[in-house]
This record gives sequence, C-alpha cells and structure tokens, in this order.
Amino acid sequence: MITLHYYTYSQGGALMRALNAIATFFGTATFGSMLSIAIMVGAVLTLGLFTFSRNPQHLWKWAIVFALVPLLLIQQKARMLVIDLTEPGSTYVVDNVPFVVALPTWAASTLMAGITESVEAIFTTSDEHRYGRTGMLFGSELFLLSRQADVKEVALRRRWYDFFHNCIIGDVEINDKYTWDELGEAPDLFGFLDKHSMSPLRGVILSNGEFQTCREFYPDLRRDFEYAAKGDLNLLSTYLFGRHASVYSEQLNRALSNSYHSFIGISNSAVDVLRQNMAINAVRFSINTLDPTSNALNYAYTQNKMQQTSMWATLGMQAREFLPMLHTMMFFIFSCLGFFVIAAAMIPSMTKMVLLNYVRTFFYLATWPALFAILNGIMLWTLESRSLSTASLFNGLSLKNAIALDELHIRFAWMTGFLMMSIPVLAGKILQGGGRFVESMNYQLASMINSTNARVSASASTGNVDFGNLQMSNHAFNNMTANKLDDTVALRTGMASVQNPDGSMTNTYFNDGNRQTFHSQDTESKALWSTQVQSLLQTSIQDQYAQAVSAQTQTSASLTDAFNKGHQIQNRWNDAWSSSQSYGEGHTLSTEGHIAQANSKMGAAVESVSKTLGWTEDQSSAYLMAASAGVEIGTPKMLGSSIGAGVKWSDENREAFSHMTAEQKQVMDQATHQYSDGATALQRTGFTLDAKDNRSAMEQYAHDFALNYQRTQGLAVSASESSAKVDSLSSLKSQMESDSASFSASAMSGFQRYLEGMFSGDPEELQRLMTARLPEEIKEVQGYYEKYLDSKDFQRNFGLAPPYNEMDDLAELHLAPELRSQPSLTPKQKAMAQSEAELAQSSIEEITTDMIRLYDSERLFSPDDHRNVRGNAAVWGGHLQSQADPESESSDDSHASPPSEHVRKVESHTSAPDMVQNEQQYEGYKQYVRRKDDTSEQE
Repeated sequence: MITLHYYTYSQGGALMRALNAIATFFGTATFGSMLSIAIMVGAVLTLGLFTFSRNPQHLWKWAIVFALVPLLLIQQKARMLVIDLTEPGSTYVVDNVPFVVALPTWAASTLMAGITESVEAIFTTSDEHRYGRTGMLFGSELFLLSRQADVKEVALRRRWYDFFHNCIIGDVEINDKYTWDELGEAPDLFGFLDKHSMSPLRGVILSNGEFQTCREFYPDLRRDFEYAAKGDLNLLSTYLFGRHASVYSEQLNRALSNSYHSFIGISNSAVDVLRQNMAINAVRFSINTLDPTSNALNYAYTQNKMQQTSMWATLGMQAREFLPMLHTMMFFIFSCLGFFVIAAAMIPSMTKMVLLNYVRTFFYLATWPALFAILNGIMLWTLESRSLSTASLFNGLSLKNAIALDELHIRFAWMTGFLMMSIPVLAGKILQGGGRFVESMNYQLASMINSTNARVSASASTGNVDFGNLQMSNHAFNNMTANKLDDTVALRTGMASVQNPDGSMTNTYFNDGNRQTFHSQDTESKALWSTQVQSLLQTSIQDQYAQAVSAQTQTSASLTDAFNKGHQIQNRWNDAWSSSQSYGEGHTLSTEGHIAQANSKMGAAVESVSKTLGWTEDQSSAYLMAASAGVEIGTPKMLGSSIGAGVKWSDENREAFSHMTAEQKQVMDQATHQYSDGATALQRTGFTLDAKDNRSAMEQYAHDFALNYQRTQGLAVSASESSAKVDSLSSLKSQMESDSASFSASAMSGFQRYLEGMFSGDPEELQRLMTARLPEEIKEVQGYYEKYLDSKDFQRNFGLAPPYNEMDDLAELHLAPELRSQPSLTPKQKAMAQSEAELAQSSIEEITTDMIRLYDSERLFSPDDHRNVRGNAAVWGGHLQSQADPESESSDDSHASPPSEHVRKVESHTSAPDMVQNEQQYEGYKQYVRRKDDTSEQE
C-alpha cells in the first residue's frame, strides 16, 4: 500500500477522523448501492445515445469508464499521513483511503505546503512570525494578549491599591522623589521604584490589622507580582494551546520575548514582560479611580471617521478569524465529497468534467496559504517599523506609550483582516492577470466607503444627526407620537434604578460609593385634594381636646347621678322586702323568690368586701357596683373620684386598698364576680316585668334596679372612652406645644384603605371619590375624611390611640345587651339558619321513621312506667292546683274558676297526644294506642 502525505495548517485530529469515516463508507453496502445506481444510469444514457446516433463511440467510452474508474480510483487505496504544520511532531495515520480522495489531496496539500514554506523562508525570519507555524500576525496577537495582563487576585489588587495611594502618591506629591512624567516614561516600573527609597513613615494596613511601612511592604509586593506574572503566563499558554500548554510553554516564552524584541526593542524575559504589563495596568486603574473624568476617550473622531473605523474593525476581525478556518473546512469538505464525485464520474458524459473540477478545487485552495504568508510577512514588516518608532521614544514599553502601541497593533490587525478578504478572489485571478482583480477590489472598497459617506452626508444635509445612539433589545408596539417638543438635556451615568415589588424605586449610585436613595411617592394615589396629617392636627387638635373634656365632664356627671340613684334604690330593699302590699291584683311568689335570691347574693358579696378591708357597708356596696358596672379602679386615687358618689373615703381606706395581700385580692375578685352575677340575675328579672302594669314593691325595686344598672354600665364604658380620649389628646397637645421638630406624614394611603373598606362592593364609587374634582365632590370627600379622623383606624395608623387597657374588652364583651328588645338576624343569617333547620328537621324525621319501623319497636313502650309517671303527675298537678286556687273546692261547679296555668301545663304533659287526622299511623303509634286501651280495661 502506497503512503501519501496530507498537509494541513490546523485541525489535524479532526481531519484524521474525517478520512477514517470516508474510508469506512467506501467499504459499506450503501456505497455499493449508490455505485450500482450510477452504473445503471450511465448504461441507460449510453444506450439511449447509441440508439439515436448509431455512433459506437458511446459504447467504448462507457466500457472504458466502467473498467478504469472503479479499478484505478476505488479499488486502489493508499495510506495517508496527516501532518499538522501548526503542531510540530503531530502525525496521524489513516489506512485504506481510495485514490479518488488520496491523490488530489496529496498533490494539492504538498504543493500548498511547498510553496508556502518557500515563501515564508523569504518573507519571515523566525518561526514565531510564520503563518504556517503560528497563524496570521501571531507576534502582534501575542503582544496584544500580553498587554491585557492584569492583577486577577482580589487581595493583591487591594494591596496594590493601598500601596499606590499611600506610598507612590505620597512620594510624588509630598516628598517630590520623582514626577508623574518620570513614572509614566519608565520602561520598567518595578526597576524604577527599586532606584527610589520608600517612605519609612507612611505605610499600609494589612487585612489582619497589622501596619507595615512602605519600605517594609514594597519587597513583599514585588515578590507577589513576580508570582502573579508567572501565573498569568501559564494562563496565556492555556488560552493559546489548550491541553498542549505544558508542551509549548517554552516556545511561548521564547515567542513572547522575540515579539517584544521585534516590536518594542527590548530583550526582557516573558515573566518580566508580563510583570511590566501588569504594573502598567494596575497604575492606570489606580489613576482612573482618582478622577472619574479621566476615563474619557483619548481620541476624538468625526462621525465619518468613526463609521469607517467600525467598518474596518468589523470586517477585519471577522476575516482574520474566519478565513483561515474557512480554508481548512473547505479542504475537509471536498475531501469528504469523494464518494459523490466517483458516483457522478461513473456516468460517461460527466466523467471528465467532474474529475477535472474536483482536482481543480484542491489546487485553488492550495494557493491560499502562500498568499496568506506573503500578506503576513508584509504586514509584520510594516508593523515592526511603526512599533519600534513609537517605543523608541521612551526606550521600551511604558505607561505613556502603552495605549498608542495597543491602538497601532489593533489597527494593523483590522487592516490585515480586511486585506485577507481579497485572497479568495486573488487566488482565482492569478492566471488571468491582476488588472481585473485590482479593479474589482477598488470598486468594492470604494462602494463601502461611499456607503458610509452617503449616510453621514444625508444626515448633515437633512439635519437628522444622531450622536452615539445605542439601542439594545428594544420592543415597540402600537406607538404614536405627535406634536412633541423636548429639548431638555439629560446626562446620567453610574446609576441603577430598580423598581421594588411594592412600587417604590431604589436608586444606586456607583460613582458615589454605592450610595442608595429610596423613592416611594408613586406608591400612593395622587388626587386633586391633599391629605397632610400635620396641618390638620395643628388646626383641629385644640377643638378636639375641648370637645373631649366637655364630653368627659358630662359623662362623669351622668355616671355620678347613676351611682346616687343606685344607692337610693339599694336603700329601698328593706322596705320592699318587709312590705307585702301589691300595686295590682297579680302576685307571683316565684318572681319575688328570684329577686330575693339575687339580692342575697349581692349582699353576701358586700359583706365579704366589708370584712376583708374593714370598709363600711356603703363603701363596699359602692365599690362593687362600680367594679361590676365596668368602672376601672386601678389606683387608690380612683376611690373617691370614680366611685365617690355619696360615700366618703379616708386615707386609711385608700392605703388599705393599695396594699392588699394576695388573699385579699382573691377575695375581692370573687366578691366582684359574685356581685356581678347577682346584679345580672336581678337585671334580667327586672326586665321581665316590663309588660306588667301592676307590680309589687319588690318587683318595682327589681325593675328600677335593672334600668339603673344598665344605664350605669353604658355610662361606665362611655366614661372610660372619654377619659382615654382626653388623655391621648392631652399628650398630643403637650407634644405639639413642647417639641420644636415637626414630622409631616401623608394620610392618603390610610384614607384610601378606609374608603376601600367602606365601599368594598362599589369600586365605581371609590374611584369617583378618589378622582373628585368638582367642589361638591371634594366637599363630600372632606366629610368622609373627617369621619376617618374620628375612627380608630386613623388613631392606629398615626400612633394616636391610647395604650391598651381592659376597658376596650369591657366595652365590647361586658356591655349589657338590651334585654327588652328582641334580637334580630340579618337576611343572610336568617337564610342560613332556615336552610340548616330544614336539613336538621328532615334528618330527624328520617331517623324517627326508621326507629318506629324498627323490628320489635313495641318493646320500647312500658305500660308500668307510663302508669307510674301518669299517677305522679296527677298528684303533683293536684297539689299545684290547690295552691293556685284554694277556694275552688268550696265553690259551686257552675261557678268554678278556669284552670290555672300550672294545671293546664300538667294536663298537657299527662295527656296522650292526639292523632293527626288523615296521617298514616306507624306501627309504634298503633302499639301505644292498643296498650292504652288494655290498661284502661284492667283498671
């Protein structure tokens, strides 16, 4: 098997896998089927041509193709040695490659490598500058990559920042050891700093809190930069060579030194070069942080120049990156298309054309690397002369010429890329003369330049000039703008605005130490009317305080009158108990019994308090009446102020109240609950007598007590609320009179929430009030706002509510209900109760029916138990009847009084229920009737 070479300038491993795939495909049945189809098509076409022309030339031409093409191009195979010229020593072997692929690729790649090597031997001097070794402008690219060397460790960056601000700036501005110009022109920054002594006084505070002077800190910093430069060199090697970085590390060191020797004129090692670049970038970063305006552009361009520069940069960068890759990929693709070519070559009429064009394609691609090598050498020579002239001003790479050198190399890279675009066209015009090629390139370049000039000229002539507009990811839909004039100038930089979920905005200012501001004006509604708490309180607090004091005085007077009337009613108890005279003809012993029992419970509570604290009966009764009615007695001074109506309290009484023991407090609590239970029972009994016209003295006493006790409870709650409101307004009034600082808060959000709760089912009414603009509507809003000021929501929102006390719970839980009025339900409650009642009634009827129909349900009825209950009920009913009407026995039957209420109730309970007519009789009811009849017969 013959061995042939296949030369490539990159992707050797990928090419080996492609050739392996092609060699495998030529041995599969799929390729055999494809070849059979091609032979069949060729035979049919040959037969057709021979039939119409009767020329035997078509027959022997088909015979030659059928015999020689498979024999020479498919059956003959070679071993391909794939040699990647960019990876010295890398060789890949592929066996069984058919001649149809091996011969043209071997011939074209060998011609390509031979011509390119010859050209590079003339146009370049070192391997680092050869296109066939390192690619287009590798030395310039290496220079630009090394210029990006920077301090990547955060701790080292912070240490350099502290050293620059505390040591270098002090040496320049304070000690005048050197100037900024001398520092900027230094070709070796660390070598320059080595020649000057560092300050023994100024220094740097380390991360652990230790202080080191500049003289002590500088050697450690220089050593850390050496380590960082070595690490950056390894990173650069990994970026360029990938997994072969360790193999080509020495080559990279040599190439980097040679590049700086060629372009800058210095002979430093690679580590020294990267350390110098890291120092330059660190100094530039430190200078930029001193003044934000120093980040401005160093070069000013007109709009035309900027657009042309952008065009050159875009085209050049794309051409430098993609054209060499395009060349390699085209070689790969046409190498893999051999099976299509051989199938088409089996047709006699297409054999010559297909094979010639296939070979011509490889030779066309083989001319590209030679032209790339020529262009690479020319551009490198020009770039070396320009770079040396720029670097010689400062004897190498320094802070002052670094930007200019970067700009020079970048521009040459763009220009080289743009010229590389002409290589594919030039390669096809080599044998046809260069006149047409130059003419076409001139037209192409002129058209691109004229297009940019046309846009700028049109903008200048029409006045439609834009300056640096940048638009990214813009989405517009149904936009319409008309008659808008906005000539304001807005210049914003270094600020980020973020809208929070609640609608507020947070602005972060990066140029001011990440300072933040918060804006929440847009989180509430903005109406034509304004609600400010401060102004409203200043105008109305005096009136509210005066009204609250007046209300408190009236409530206290009413409460005192209620206590006096209560004592008077309590003093009538003995007379009512001893008197048996009635105001009318009704006399109910059970009602008076309830009254006596309730009064006895109240009297026992009064006696318990009197024995515990040594108070008089009037004092104990007054205390219990106030405590049970809801008056808060928390301090000794309350004795006499809140419950002092008609009762004298001495200092000894107050002292005993304030120094009660735990047992005494427990007795007082029990007595208060006992008195409250008795008063509540007496109150309920008194309200049941409202319908009676004639009452006994005891009943009249209970009725008057109930009315006065209910009044006392209501007045106690009102008095507590009035006192709390007066205390709150008094505290607020004193703060407004004494505090010098003011705080204004918007009440819009709270007022809107108040209206939302009031008009929860009517959003249109809420919107009408919030957007009110007419005078009558604004007046209506003002009325609602005054109600909001008197509500508890306003007090809670702005801290005006009194501190929590038990009177709030008493007002809501212990306020006595109006027992004389029948409670009512809302329609929703009535509907719910009715539906639940119907459901429960149906369930009861179903269970009752099932129980009656249950087997042996007659055993549930016992005639003996029924007879005993009936007899006992009759006896008890007769006893009650004799008590209710003792004269009925001696009277005549014709004049007998109707049975009393108790008699009727007993008879209704001892009589069997009547059967409803026209209703189905259940078995249980039949058994009950039958047992009843049997019992009557036995008696």
